[in-house]
Parts: sequence; structure tokens; C-alpha cells
Amino acid sequence: MAGKGWDKAKVRVFRAAFFDFAKHVKIVSKDQEGFNAVKFYEAQHRFLDAVFEGLEQDIHYFVCLKARQLGISTVVRMLIVFWAFMHEGLRVALIYDTDSHRNEARAEIKGFLERLPASHSINTKKGGDNRDYLEFENGSRVSFYVAGVKKSKGSGGLGRGRGANMAGCTEVSSWGDLEGVKAFERSLSDQHPNRLYIWESTARGFNNPFYPIWNRAKADDLTKKAIFIGWWAKESYSHAKGTALFERYGSYPPTEEEQKKIDLVEERYGHKVTMEQLAWYRHEFDPDVDHDSESEEEGDEITRQELPWYEEESWIMTGSPFFSAERLTDLMSEVRNYPYKGYRYFMSEHFESTQVEQVKVPRQMQLKVWKEPEPDGVYVIGADPAYGSSEDSNQYCLEVLRCYADYIEQVAEFCTVRMTTFQFAWVIAHLCGVYGGSDGRCRLLMEINGPGAAVLNAFRELMTMAKAGLLPAGDGFGDMTHVFDHVRQYMYTRQDSIHQAPSGVHWITSIKNKVQIMERFRDLLTLKQLSLRSAALIDEMQTMEREGDSIHGSGSSQDDRVMAMALAIKCYEDSERASLRARGMTREMVMRTQSASQADMQQLFSQSLVSSFFNAQQRERTRMARAVRRGTRYRW
Repeated sequence: MAGKGWDKAKVRVFRAAFFDFAKHVKIVSKDQEGFNAVKFYEAQHRFLDAVFEGLEQDIHYFVCLKARQLGISTVVRMLIVFWAFMHEGLRVALIYDTDSHRNEARAEIKGFLERLPASHSINTKKGGDNRDYLEFENGSRVSFYVAGVKKSKGSGGLGRGRGANMAGCTEVSSWGDLEGVKAFERSLSDQHPNRLYIWESTARGFNNPFYPIWNRAKADDLTKKAIFIGWWAKESYSHAKGTALFERYGSYPPTEEEQKKIDLVEERYGHKVTMEQLAWYRHEFDPDVDHDSESEEEGDEITRQELPWYEEESWIMTGSPFFSAERLTDLMSEVRNYPYKGYRYFMSEHFESTQVEQVKVPRQMQLKVWKEPEPDGVYVIGADPAYGSSEDSNQYCLEVLRCYADYIEQVAEFCTVRMTTFQFAWVIAHLCGVYGGSDGRCRLLMEINGPGAAVLNAFRELMTMAKAGLLPAGDGFGDMTHVFDHVRQYMYTRQDSIHQAPSGVHWITSIKNKVQIMERFRDLLTLKQLSLRSAALIDEMQTMEREGDSIHGSGSSQDDRVMAMALAIKCYEDSERASLRARGMTREMVMRTQSASQADMQQLFSQSLVSSFFNAQQRERTRMARAVRRGTRYRW
């Protein structure tokens, strides 16, 4: 099948040929005796449909996140063998986590090739059948590799000297050679018209090579396709009505949590989970068992990870996740399509010459803005420089929150690794000016540990220049000169201080106070007093785990955005919330006031005057009554 690209017509021809070939493939199944013809599960059909749909758009790179034992690995091997047979001269790499899995895969391929009828036979080249590869008569060669589950002295060797234009990578989450994965990706052709790359795996947490591969596929929907397939896509994962297992586990209706998941699966993936399937899933956990021991709870977490309902549940960590996985899943659904504007800073030698330009490519965005500044708005900014709160945090991050008496919402986020301390100070100053505005105000809390001290010094230098009139006046979101009009700095007060007098400015993170601000972050999230917009922030939150007194990202995961958000929340609670409460500035009241017409505003003003008058009269009568009870004589 020659051609420069793939389209619907080409896919239609190939698809028909593949399914005709598949009807003659016989394999050994764990559920049947001997070699039997392949009968595709719904899960396998879903996978193939997604691949063919991607090929229609000339997409050749597929990443499949799956539940365990869905038969995806088998169908990938069938597809790759047939693809190599249909396109001459391909260099195919099949990569597995262990030697045993590689040998099993090779034996399976050899087995179904030997049992193909003459009408559909795929012949190997003379001398082309050996331990390392199979070479077909059309010159396509299928090579078998092992990535390994541990990093070794030969790390990075997976991709060296192995150019490929087709690959099937299985159980990538178990691979231990991260350097080798990167080298292998660089060795793949991005030009061959008939290239095909498939990565498939269960999740197994965040700290493995598959997680970034999945995230990149999600982000780059123009050249890659991310495919999720849950446990519910396999028909045999069910207990039939009338069986003892169904009577025990399927005789009562879904719980509130189960119904929520059932509805989510139907909405996202178009599959209605039946009571027979729910009975099977319940049996996997056995709700009659008392989970009193830590090992049983960890076992449940592993089962959830291997049998996910939806993609976010796949990444649930074993151990002690800090934030609620269910709450984060809800948040991720909410922010999925929330609109924003992206910006990038172009730094020069002078603050006032720095440019802020809007960009459309997500990878180029340093600043995301979900809501621009509003008149009379009250904002807080939490800023965490690279290597400030932790020696593992290598990103400069900043979070901006709009504040109310009873609620806070994320309106902007800045994050990058390519920056210096003085440049970060410039970004902070710019956003303080933008969100401080001419009518509103903005409060800043900055991490000043380590490099943070240099950021603070650069920030103070800008303030000095502004007060001396050395920075020209300006206005607008892209203008770097509109700063410090209504900016206030956070005043640090020890929590155990009797007089609560400020003893410093900004914040220095320690193990003890990090727990405090992180706990409060979680509290407001649980109470639904915090609205988040950043998918990247929620991704980081999913990796947060607790080990004793330490709260941090799992493995090599980052927590820069999480720390910046925790600092912003701390700034809000200590410096702004009390005054907003005193003024009655709840979110509902502010929204109602903003949407009111001029007549409504006049009515509210009049009602306020009348209410104030009668309240004053009532206070005077109360004062007089108390004076009479005390025997006080009035001066008339």
C-alpha cells in the first residue's frame, strides 16, 4: 500500500483487509483450550476504532492507557504483524519490560503465523527467523527488544543505533530505563508515510516513563492520539443474573458514588455499565470484607489502579495520596474546556522594555489567564521561585487568586523553568500591577528561601525605581510599566505570637509550616471554597503524597504550582479574608452587585440608607434602655 499520507479511503481499504486477516488468526487464550479463532472484545474494538480514526487524520502515534487483561497487547501484535506484511521494508521494534514477556510475545506471533491458511499466509525470508527478529519476504523486519524494569549500566542503549519507523511498546509503566526511552523516541522516524507507533500500558502511578508519554499525547492532539479503555469494556467482566455471585453483589442498586462513576463513563465513553458488570466489579473488592489493616487498603488502591473507570482513576497512587482523587477527578472534568488566554514574556535588559505577547501554542505559554482583572477586585499572588520551597522544585511559579469573603478563584498562573531571579521579580511586579489596577488591590506573598531572597531584592529595587519616578506610567495587560499602584506585601506573623504583631515579610518554607499551609489548601478544596482552573496544577496535585510529616510530589514529580497555590491561599486567609468579611463581600453579593442595573444600584443604595437609619435608631433605644437600668440620668 503506497502513498504519501493516510486518509479515509486508504483506511477503509486497510481496515477491511485487516479484519479479513484477523478472522484466520488462531491464538491460545487463557479462557479456552488449544488454539482458537480470535473473537474481539469490545475493548479491542474500541482500541482499533480509535487507531483507524486517528489514521484517517494522518495521525501515526498512539498511546493507550488501559485496565489490565483486556487483550490489547494481543491485538497490537496482530495489527503490527499485518501492517509490516502490507508495507514492504519497514523496520519494526517490539519492546517489552522483561525477557519472559518478550519470549511469550514472540511465541504467540510465531504460533499464529504457522496456523494461517495458505490464502492468508505471511512467509518469512530464508534465514529471517532467529532469536532477535523475524524478517518477512517483503523485507519488513520485526525485532524484539527488552527495555528492562531497572536502570542499568547500559541505560540509554535502547534507542542507540536502532532507527525504526514502526513500534509496539508494551507495559511501558514497568520500564526502568527512562534515558533509554528518550533515546528510543528520538530514533523514530517522523517522515515515513507508513510509520506507526503504539504505546500501551496500565498506569502504575506517576513515577514511571509512561506518565509523561501519556501527558504529551493528551497535549498534542494534532500528531498524537491518547486512548483510554476501562475495565467495563470487556464483556467477560460480569456476573450473569441468576448466579450466586450476582445475587450477592448485584442485588442492590448502585451507591451514590457508583452511580456517579456509571454516569461519567456513559457521558465520556458512551458505555452504559450494567448491573451484571457492577456485580463483577464489586466482587473484585468484596465489600463484605472489613478493611481494618493498612495492607488491605493498599490492596484496594492497587485494584482501583488496575481496574479504572476513567483515565484519572488510573493514576491513583498507592500509599497516602494527599488530595482526594475523587475531588481532583471532578475538578479535572470542570477545567477540561475552560477558556483561557496564553502569554509569553520576552525579556530584555530593562524592565520597561520587556514585552508580553499573546501566543496560541500551549508549549510556548508561560502565563495563562482565565479571568482578566476586574474593577474593585481584590487579588492575592503566591510566588514560588525555582529551588525556593524545595531543592527538587525547578520551576518559577506564580498563582493569582480573586478573593471574596467566602470564596477564592484561580484567575491566572505563571510557570516556566527558563528564567532568572531578577526576571521572575519583573513578572511578579507586572502581574501585581495588572491585578492591583487603579481601583482594586493586590497582596503578594513570596517564598524568600534560597533564590527567593534574590527575587525579593530585585522586586524591592523595582519599587524604589517606581517611587523615584524612574519607571514611566502605563496601562494594559501587555504593558510592563503599570506596577505597584495598589500592591501590598505579606507581613509574616508567628502563629503562636500573643500579640500577633508582624515580625517579617513574606515566607520561608519549613517542614512544619509547609504542612500547615498544605492542610489549609486541602481544607478549602474539600469545603468547595476554592475554584481551580489549571489542569497542570491539578496534575501536580494528583502526585502529592504524605509520608509522616513530609508532603511532596511522588518520586520525581514536581510540586511548584501546588506550593505557589498554597502560598496564595495563606496570603488570602491571613491578610484579606477578615476585611472582606467585615465588608460583607461574599461572592454572591459581589456577583449580584456587578450584574445589577443602575436602577437596581439606586434601590440597593436607598435600602442601605433606610436600613442604616433604622439600625441606628434601634442602637440608640438599646443604649437608653441600658442607661435607665443602670440609673443613669440623661442631660436633656
